[in-house]
Amino acid sequence: MISEYITNLKIKQYGGSFISCPSSWSSTHVTSAYHKLYFPVAGEAQISAKGRTYLLKEKQLMLIPKGVTHSFSLTDTCHLEKYWLHFTAFSEGTDLFSQFTNITIWDFSDSDSYTKLTGYFNQLFAQESSNTLVLSLLQQASLFQICALLFSHSPEKIPVAFQNISLHSKQAVILKYMNDHLAEPLTIDQLAKVLYMHPTAFIRYFKNHMGMPPLKYIKYLRLERAKLYLETTDYTIQEIAILTGFTTTSHFSRDFKATYGMSPVQARKSIY
Repeated sequence: MISEYITNLKIKQYGGSFISCPSSWSSTHVTSAYHKLYFPVAGEAQISAKGRTYLLKEKQLMLIPKGVTHSFSLTDTCHLEKYWLHFTAFSEGTDLFSQFTNITIWDFSDSDSYTKLTGYFNQLFAQESSNTLVLSLLQQASLFQICALLFSHSPEKIPVAFQNISLHSKQAVILKYMNDHLAEPLTIDQLAKVLYMHPTAFIRYFKNHMGMPPLKYIKYLRLERAKLYLETTDYTIQEIAILTGFTTTSHFSRDFKATYGMSPVQARKSIY
């Protein structure tokens, strides 16, 4: 049931604010482990991805999905004031925004929707409050409101499968187990026992549902989490290797470079 999916949905913010971008605001070939939202209220920017360049104007909201390699900069106007937000949205290992594989832009130029969206962002980034609990609840509510607004403007992006999600399905159970135990050594026998399956049957089941063998998928999860740690924490490379289940730092660095084309150190330096 979709209600069960939402009950278990966790939307996590990794950064965000309202800023007036300096003329130096630019970067190339950026790939993030979280989704990005840009919402200019003045000025404009240009963002390139997958061979296409997008012009983002004021009162337009842009979503850059996680994993999409992109470049960004100011236009010749050299002026941009915007809200920005980095976030993830998962429930039992399933990304709420999995249907968004390309950059998407929505128009919020009508006064009602513009006022509503800026209100959500202002509440999300509010700093002062005499009641920390109330502020935290309002900020979490703002994250959900922003996500709801995006889907209300893109109903075709709501996966039909969400209507029938069972959080007790084998797939949900094993994905949650993998995510919860990434820092530990994981074997096929161990994973198969979680679902009370024979190892051979488990491998076949997992590959049919996820499109790759379980150990390859675990490696993907570990690298994605490592990338997120690089972008959002001050953990050392060695600490990240341990937290994501790599046996050695050299093993982690080698796999990371083979996947992303740069070392963990280089990836951290390229973060916006």
